[in-house]
This record gives sequence, structure tokens and C-alpha cells, in this order.
Amino acid sequence: MRLRIKVILSVIVIIGALTAVIFYIFSANLTEDFRKLEEDKAYENISRAYDTLASRIDDLSVKLSDWAQWDDTYDFVQDRNEEYVDVNLQEEALTLLQINLIIITDESGDIIFKKHVNREGEEKPFPERLEQYFPSKKALPEEENSAPEGYEGILIIPAGPVIIVSRGVTSSDGTAPLKGEIAFGYFFDETAVEQLSNLTYLKISYSPYGADNLDRAFDAPCQALSKEHPFFVETPQNQEKISAYALINDVFGDPVLILRAEMNRNTYQQGLKAIAFFKKSILFAGIAIILVILILFEYLVIRRLSRLSANINKINVDKGQLAIEVISGKDEVSRLAVEINKMLEKVDMAETRKKELEKLRTADTEKIQKQNQHSEKTNKAILNILEDISNSEQDLQRKTIELKKASLLVEEQKKRAEGILRFLQSIGEGVFATDLNCSLIFVNLTAVKMISRVESDPLIGKEYSDNFLFMSGKGDGKKKIDPVREVLKNPQVYVLPNDCYLNVQSENIPISGSFAPITEKGKILGAVGVFQDITERHKIEKEKDNFMSITAHQLRTPLSGIRWMLESLLDGDAGKLSREAKDYLKQISENNQRLVTVVNDLLDVSRINMGKNKEASIPVDICKILQEAVETLKGLANERKVEIFYEKTPSLKSKIKASPKHLFQALENLISNAIRYTPGGGKVKVVADKKDGKVLVSIIDTGIGIPKKDQDKIFSKFFRASNAVLKEADGSGLGLNVVKLFIEENGGKVWFKSEEGKGSTFYVALPFWEATESPRP
Repeated sequence: MRLRIKVILSVIVIIGALTAVIFYIFSANLTEDFRKLEEDKAYENISRAYDTLASRIDDLSVKLSDWAQWDDTYDFVQDRNEEYVDVNLQEEALTLLQINLIIITDESGDIIFKKHVNREGEEKPFPERLEQYFPSKKALPEEENSAPEGYEGILIIPAGPVIIVSRGVTSSDGTAPLKGEIAFGYFFDETAVEQLSNLTYLKISYSPYGADNLDRAFDAPCQALSKEHPFFVETPQNQEKISAYALINDVFGDPVLILRAEMNRNTYQQGLKAIAFFKKSILFAGIAIILVILILFEYLVIRRLSRLSANINKINVDKGQLAIEVISGKDEVSRLAVEINKMLEKVDMAETRKKELEKLRTADTEKIQKQNQHSEKTNKAILNILEDISNSEQDLQRKTIELKKASLLVEEQKKRAEGILRFLQSIGEGVFATDLNCSLIFVNLTAVKMISRVESDPLIGKEYSDNFLFMSGKGDGKKKIDPVREVLKNPQVYVLPNDCYLNVQSENIPISGSFAPITEKGKILGAVGVFQDITERHKIEKEKDNFMSITAHQLRTPLSGIRWMLESLLDGDAGKLSREAKDYLKQISENNQRLVTVVNDLLDVSRINMGKNKEASIPVDICKILQEAVETLKGLANERKVEIFYEKTPSLKSKIKASPKHLFQALENLISNAIRYTPGGGKVKVVADKKDGKVLVSIIDTGIGIPKKDQDKIFSKFFRASNAVLKEADGSGLGLNVVKLFIEENGGKVWFKSEEGKGSTFYVALPFWEATESPRP
């Protein structure tokens, strides 16, 4: 091969290889740079879509805040005025607010207004599943004057994702106590997605997170996304489109939706064009360099070497020629011509220099592997918060049983009184008997001593009430009772009330006992009473009540602290918790609340027994109180699927004298029991009527009834009927005892009729209020 061809081929190979290496290095770097730029742009776009969605939720929150701190809304939660609904809560108002849903609850957590309209402003049925997020709850504390932050975000219901924002209802100046809650929401449907696409200039779509029917396009993002890595850019499947994904959490912080933003690969296409232009430029530059090098080499080297070669050929042809023609110039070719003969002898095979092209480093940046970091499950910590207080309850029940046994002993003695009346002088209880005119016919020595008399003979034939004055009640509210006339009027055993006293020389001696009619062959001859001084027992009861009060107070303080700490843990104040840990803490919180309820019941009972829970008696409207109690419990009735009715006699005078708070609590407790122990589909009826000069309230249910063996103990402390325990596990057995005490405190009487399996009717009789009466202290 001729030297010229070798030189041309060598220059072409070297320049071509160098051009290829330069192109490969720069092309790889540029491609990676454009890919990263495209990926950063995708992250930026999906973040912008995510932020736009959050901004829309914030806008909705701002609208809701105006409504939550609006005096009209605050008044509506309290009085439910229809004018507020007609003026502010029509379909057009929801359309102007760009929402589909509105929910308003009162301070008990009961829904008092709800509405659902579609995008066209047409009212639609309210999603049932959404109501489960607004259960009944206790009213907020009166001292809490600031509105809670509420919550905002997405809820998933069968009808579709819902953007929901909630705030507490207060006055415009924010100082009034919270009276309820208001929430706005709208469906995150195709229209909402289209609006989001228009705002971001991106093609937006979404799919449920972890759903069985998940779009196949969302499989890889569903596996890659997590709370720690909420954004993900998918490796492009073609040259036209690229997709980015964001994980959306619901209001509980759990992932529910995957948001996708699809974009054209403009950045990548621009990069490909730039690389193509760079490739052409390198190619053309390489060709130009090769041509310039070849031309220069031809004129400066090849031609002079060809001339030298021709001279050498002449030496081979003409052996007589001793020297070659000297080539003019001072370069190496000229010197080569002079030294040619020496070089021909010395030159051996010239070593071919091998030029090794060092390959430049290729881009060492690799795609960062998405590591799905799985948080270690927090060690399950189950706190034993409260000690079992069942022993204390059993002690209290045992003492109650002992008292009942003593009362039963008196009953047994009373039944045998007719046959052994003349032998009663030696017993420790006071005994006396009267005829039909209430005149004394027998008084034993114990009874005489109790009224500080010396002998019984002067008492015979006298009106019994002149010497035996029985009083009932607590504190200054004691009133005279007439057990003998009560027995003669209603011939049955009359048990003295719990707070009964024998007034002796202006001193009240606590007593217990009973009275019964004296009969012979069905004819009433008079009455006999047996009673005993229970001063010591009264002291024991007082000490027991003090112990109950102190114990309840001591329990309530740590329970409140436990509740505060549990709420702090659930709110994430001590760090993020796993879903399982939150479930455990919620169960602990619910059990803690049940114990708080039991402690509060114990406090109520102890305060009543100690006379510290008295409330002034004033004229009140019994019908209004019943109406309020029924309205308050309608939410519970709806939840239990129990129909509740209220009716009153049109001509009924509704004014009575009573303690309004205690009366409301007693009536609400009776109605609540009727609802709780009536199966779904049953009915509860509340009736206000007049009978025997008193208001008679009847609470009738079609529930489980009360077993006959439990009926005589139903108003006792810590007692619950056997079938009631099976129907409702929760309960302290104090409710009906408190009802009885509150009704008797207001001068009334409570009793019931019941048949197991068919229902119960509870009666409350209360005296009317006369305008000339003054309120009881």
C-alpha cells in the first residue's frame, strides 16, 4: 500500500475515532443532563399540582372560617331557626360557594343540618357513609372559648373522594364557647380534576391507593410511593409522554389517592435535537480537519518524500550512481537525503507506534434506587392505667345488701305483728298500732323511749301524729309525712323513705322502718308501724358517702391526666405512631372515658346522699323540659333505629315547681334507658298528662322489659337487671338511683310497670305549681 493511501487512511481513522469518542462522551453527558432536567421538571409539576390541590383546600378552609365565626351560624346551632336555612343554606348558596356538601352539628355532636347538591345545584340524597364521621359526643367545656383547628383533607366514601373541611362554631369575636361544628365539602370528581388540570396546565388523573381495581398504569407508583416518599416520577415508556405521581393522605394521615400528572417530553425532545445538531457539527468538523491535514501533509511531506523515493529508485535502477539527488531545504527530508545511505544500512523494521486511546470516563451517575423504607413497628406498649375498682364496688354492694336484709327482717316482723302484738314490748324496735281513726291502741317501751316519754298508757287513745312526728327529706327541705294515713288509704306495706326522721323535741332522729294495715278476714282494722333508730347506721352511711366522694375525686384526677396524655399521643405530640399503635391507644382512651363516667356517677350519688347537690326549686315548664329531652335524644334514637314520639294533653297546665337541671337529668336518663334497651324497629312514647291533681309523665317502650325477680331492686345503687347487662355491657347501675333521688327531691314520685320481653312503662308524678307558692330553696 502506498504511503499516501496509508496517511489518508490513518488520518481518517484517527480523526474519526477521536470524533467518535468526543461525540460519545458529550452525547452521554448531555442525554443524562436532559433526562435529569426532565425529571426535575416532572417533580416540579407534580408538586405544583399537589400544592394547587392544597391551595384549593385552604381556600375552602378560609370560606368555612367565615361561616364558623359568624354570629348567625352560632345562633342557628342553638335555636335551629329556619330563617337561617332559608336565607343562607339553599342550593344556590352551595353553588356560589363551589361546594357539594354542608354539615352542621350541635354541641352534642348531633347533626342538625345537612345538604348535598350536585354541580348543577340540584339537591341529592346525603351520603350515609359521610354521617359516620360526625357521631354524637359530649358538649365542649364551657371554659373553652377558642375554636378548635378542626380538620381538613380528603375522605373516601362509596360515592367517591370528598374534599372536607371542618371548624368549630363560635361567635364572630371568637370569645363565645363552642356550640357545635360546621363542615364544607365537595366531591373530587371529574369536574374537580378538570378544574385542577386547567389551573396547572397539566393532564391530571387519579386512582385509589391500594385498591383491588387499581389501574395498571398505577401499579409501579403504588409500590414506590409511601409517606416517606410521597412523590414519584415514572421511567418514560415512550418518547412522547412522561408521568409523575403524588401520594394524597386523608384527614387521618392515611394514604388514599394517587395523583398523576401526565406531560409531554418537550425537554427531552429538545435535548435529542441538540444532540443531533451536535453530532452533525462534530461530523462536519472532523471531515474539514481531515481535508486540511491531508492537503498540508501532501504539500509538506508526501511530495518531498515521493521525490526522495524517486531518487532512491534511481539508485536501485542505476547502480552506478553513488548518491542521490540532494533535496533543497533544511528540513528533515533534506537531511534524510544526505543520510539516506547510512539509514538504508541501519534501518530495520521500524517499530509501529501504537497509540492507545484512553477512554474517558463515562457518566458514573446512576439512577437513584427508590428504597421503600419500612418503619419498624413501634413496640406495643399497653399501659395498665387503672386498677380494678370492682372490690370497692363489691364492698358497697355488700353493705347495701346488708341494709336490705335488715329491712326484710322488719318486713317479716311486720307480717307476724297481728299474732304477737302483746309480746312486742321486749323488742329493740319501736312499735305502735292505731285504729281506723289514727288513734294509738298500742305503743311498746322502745317507741316510748324514742319520744322521751316515761310510760305508754297516757298515749293510748290519742292521735298518733301528736306524739310521733315523721319527717322526710334532706337539709332544710324536710317535710312532714303521714305513713299511717297512707297505709289506711292504700292498704299495702309502706316503707319509710331513705331520708326519714322522727322529730322529738325539735331534734330529728334518723329512722328506718315500715307500716302495714291490720286486717281480719279481709277487713282493715287499723295500722301497725315498726321502726328503729339508725343514728349509728346513718353515721356509717355518711362516712361511706365521704369515702365514695374522696375516692371518686382521687380517681378522677389521674384519669383526667391519663386522658390528656392519651390525646397528646394520638395527636402525635410524642412522635408519629403506627396505625396499630393508634388503634390500641384509642381503645385505652374509650375505656378511660367509661371509667370517668363511672367516677362521675359515684360523685353524683355521694353528693346527693351528703346533701351537697341541692338545686333551687323554681317554676318550670314540664312540657318544655320533656320536649328538649326528646329532641336531645333523637340522634340516639335514629342511631338505634328506634321511633320516638312525644305527646301531651292539650289542656294540661305545664307549670310545676322543680329543680330544672336535676329534673331534666332524671327525665333524660329515663328516656335514654328506654331507647337503649329497645331493639331496632321498636318504639318509645313520652306522654304528659294530668292525674290526681298532679302532672303524670309516662315513658313507654317496647323494649326488653325487666325480669320480675329484679323489679324490687331496680332503683338500688349499683344494680342492673340481668337482661340489661346482656343488652348493654356498659353501665354503672347508678342511673335509676339518681333518677329516684332527683324526682323525690322535687316532691315527686317515680315507679314502673314492666313485663320481660314486652317492654316497660316508667311513671313520674310531680305536683303542680301554684302562683301563691314561693320557690323551695
